[in-house]
Amino acid sequence: EGEGVSDALVGTNKVDKSFFQRHRTAISIAIMIVVAGAVTLLAVALIGHEKNLPKFTMDDVFNSTLTPKYPAVQWEGDRLTLFESGSVTEIDETNKRTTVLDGSKVLEDGQVLPFSAYTFSADGQYALLTTTRTKVWRHSFTSRYMVVDLSDYTVFPLVPPSEGEIECQYALWAPTNHTIGYVYGGNVYVQDVETRVQVAVTTD
Repeated sequence: EGEGVSDALVGTNKVDKSFFQRHRTAISIAIMIVVAGAVTLLAVALIGHEKNLPKFTMDDVFNSTLTPKYPAVQWEGDRLTLFESGSVTEIDETNKRTTVLDGSKVLEDGQVLPFSAYTFSADGQYALLTTTRTKVWRHSFTSRYMVVDLSDYTVFPLVPPSEGEIECQYALWAPTNHTIGYVYGGNVYVQDVETRVQVAVTTD
């Protein structure tokens, strides 16, 4: 009896296999029809929205009209910030965006002052902006730094023009107050941006 069941099962498998073999062409045609129908529906949908799609040519590819965007995202303390279009936006955990530094309000001699990098004081009241950068060696550079009081967008240089060369080798906010430490002329200085008093830590 067991052998009969086994033979029956084997026979069933043979029938199923022979069925697919006999109808292989029909099944293949059916699959092709389904795929072709899906592609046709997709094409119709795209054509229906064609008027809303932007047009471009290969010239746009080679003349830099089409270029990728690389938004600068960085952490400032526990805040995630995005530098884009000359301004800085804070992004919270719900993806809500709040402008914390409006680049159009950062002015020098009545003109918008472009900057390439930024950091904030611990309480977010001041911003330190990198406005120029001069390469020294492969991985070193000097920069002109500007301080912005975000309460009224008062802008002033970290190193006063009276000092001569106004580019610093390095500048960094203190972790708890409104003091900036920086390297200038081979020496280390600290400055309280509220009083704008500079103190030389080294003099040699």
